[in-house]
Amino acid sequence: MYPSLKSIKKYIYPLLDNPNEVCLYYNNTNDSWDNGTYSSNPNNCRHSYGYSKIMGHTHPKRISVHKQEVNYYPSYEDITFPIYNSGNQTNYILTPIGLFIATYELTDYNFNITKELHDIYSKNINQLFFPIHTMLINMRNNLSLSEIIKELTPNIILHIKDVCTNVTEYVNTNILKNFYYMNKYENISFIGANNGLNILLYLYSNLFGKNKIKNFDIYDNDFYKKDSYIPASPKKIKFSKKLPSNKNFIITAGSFYEEIKKTIKKQQLIDE
Repeated sequence: MYPSLKSIKKYIYPLLDNPNEVCLYYNNTNDSWDNGTYSSNPNNCRHSYGYSKIMGHTHPKRISVHKQEVNYYPSYEDITFPIYNSGNQTNYILTPIGLFIATYELTDYNFNITKELHDIYSKNINQLFFPIHTMLINMRNNLSLSEIIKELTPNIILHIKDVCTNVTEYVNTNILKNFYYMNKYENISFIGANNGLNILLYLYSNLFGKNKIKNFDIYDNDFYKKDSYIPASPKKIKFSKKLPSNKNFIITAGSFYEEIKKTIKKQQLIDE
């Protein structure tokens, strides 16, 4: 189960007023979000309980450490979070201009990257996001929702989605291009059974390496011949193999432009 828009609006959207970032864990039992902030400041936060399948955090209404930007878009670390950490498959980043979702669903691997490559990828992805910074630079003068409405035009929303498409392509063709993960197999050989069946089961265990086959009685569908066959005893052979990544990274963006307008309209009615 993935978070509904209703849960995001109810649990995360109000947190944009918090001056510090808030770290969150998704609770799929009741479509809610739990505050899992270990430490935070206006520009980052740390989760309390390690990794989970669906995590998130906010980029609140704030000026970033760079005084000329509001930084309402994901960082390199935000979007590669589900790649660097196999315990997380989806990372939600909610900002005043919209919701960014970084998804990489492969699990059970160790991702290693050199500092040199990390720095190159970080620089290039931040450059891809930089046009958003330029388009939103006027927001630094007024952090109110009404100002966000003025700045966040439909053209900007479309441009943000195009940027996300470019980032997705860059990650898949560069960061994941030579990414291999270690997958552990348990192949089963059956000693004493029909040799042709041995081969079939060997192929089966190769295709479904994670499946554990505990016991087999092998005979040719004739129950009365069962005792005339040598019992098949399974023997597990464990090994690891490097396999190319077969999952693509995706980052998407959805705007809260209409939701912001509704919020402002309701607030104006209350004030009146």
